[in-house]
Formats: sequence, structure tokens, C-alpha cells
Amino acid sequence: MELNLLKGIVSSHITSNHVHNISTFCLTAFVTILLSGIIFFTYKKVFSTDNYKVKFNIFLVSVVFVTTMIIDLVQTSLITSLGLLGIISIVKFRVKLKDFRDISFILWAVAVGIATGTESYLVGLLYSIIIAILLIWLNRPLENKSKDTMLIVRSKKKNQKKLEQLFETEGVTYTLSLEKQFDNYNEFVYHIQAKKIKKLREKIINKLEYDFIKFI
Repeated sequence: MELNLLKGIVSSHITSNHVHNISTFCLTAFVTILLSGIIFFTYKKVFSTDNYKVKFNIFLVSVVFVTTMIIDLVQTSLITSLGLLGIISIVKFRVKLKDFRDISFILWAVAVGIATGTESYLVGLLYSIIIAILLIWLNRPLENKSKDTMLIVRSKKKNQKKLEQLFETEGVTYTLSLEKQFDNYNEFVYHIQAKKIKKLREKIINKLEYDFIKFI
């Protein structure tokens, strides 16, 4: 009688822990997806011009999930944590960062992974919202700043006037630096100052007949 009662208590305890672990895992996964989505869309918004790197943005999302998994495993047992630390010490990361803002996004992704891995969901959510708002707001002066760019276009001579009319319509400051004439086309090299290079490129592609176009 007592043995059956003890078995019942143990089995119910194991079942309740199993259910608790599954529910915790689902909640952690949901919050991780939510917070990594905030990072993804914030990065896309901040780098909405010609500097946006979709591969790096995907990398940030993976960092959140990998960090969450590592923190979750480290909390499981001391042996697992020591093993993970040994593996991480062997791996060498070589990421070339041309923009200092990329470092802030990497640190943000790691911090979010730690927050979700330790089940500090509210802290991760609140700070992520604050960081997203700050990054978007502080980045506004850079969006309105004109950038010096070299534009190379290979097209027929008649399209030169259309291109320069497009520059004037978009408020682009331009200077024709070089013009070469070939058998089937002309090559034009412009030095331009524009705020949104990516949108300008799309308009040139849609409105101009060309053989080759490149922004440098």
C-alpha cells in the first residue's frame, strides 16, 4: 500500500515536471522568436538605405537562438557548462565590421539570448523595445544626410537627358565627370550627392533604358 502510494507520488512529480519543462520551452521559444523579430526589423529599418545587409541580419537572429540554447544548457548541469565553455574557447570568430552600429546589434542579440535563456522575459522585452526606439530615432539624421556616390551608366545618348531630368526631379546634385562614345552605346560617369541611393537606383532602373549601371 505504502509502496504504491510512493510510486504514485513520484510518477505524478515526474509528469508535472515534464509538463512544466514543455510549457517553459514553448514560452521561451515564443519570446525568443518575438525578440529576434524586433531585432530583425529594427536592423532593417536602421539600415534601410544602401547599407542594408540581409545576411548579417539573419546572423543576428541565429545569435539570439544559439545564445538562448547555450544559456539553457549551462543552467542544466555544471558538466555541460564546462564542456560548452571548452568548445566556445576553441571556435574563432572572424567577422569584419565596417559599421560600429553592427557591434551594438551583436551585443543586443547576445543580451536577448541571455535574457530568454534565463527566463527573464520581461527584462528582455522592455529593453528591446527601448533599444529599438533609440536606434531608430538616433539614426534619423543619417537618413537625411546626402552621400557622395559615383554612378556609371552605359546607355544610348538619348537617355542622358532623361537621366539628368530624373536627377533634377529627385533633388540630386550631380556632375558629369566623364563621357565616352562607343559603337553601340555611350558611357557616362557622374559624381552625385543623394540621400537615398537605393530608391534612386530603383527609379533609374524602372525609367531608363540602359546596358549597364553601377553605383560606387
